[in-house]
Amino acid sequence: MAIEIVSPSNPENDWTGKVRDYPRMGFPLYLIVDPRQKTVTLFSEPNRDRYHARTEREFGESTRIPAPFGFELDLSRLVPHRD
Repeated sequence: MAIEIVSPSNPENDWTGKVRDYPRMGFPLYLIVDPRQKTVTLFSEPNRDRYHARTEREFGESTRIPAPFGFELDLSRLVPHRD
């Protein structure tokens, strides 16, 4: 599983490059925390060169992290970027 916090200076790297590269590298899950958007996005179900499933939640909610980990991730303590 790869987890990234989106860089304010280079968000395209996390949202484009890594979404493309991580399934090719065999990561079953890719979790992106975006403090600017106040969202957490989980990409899953990789098949060769892309993820086939995407789940998005807002800060304050929770999201299910599927197998092989299998737990509920509480997002209530995440803090957005301040401008």
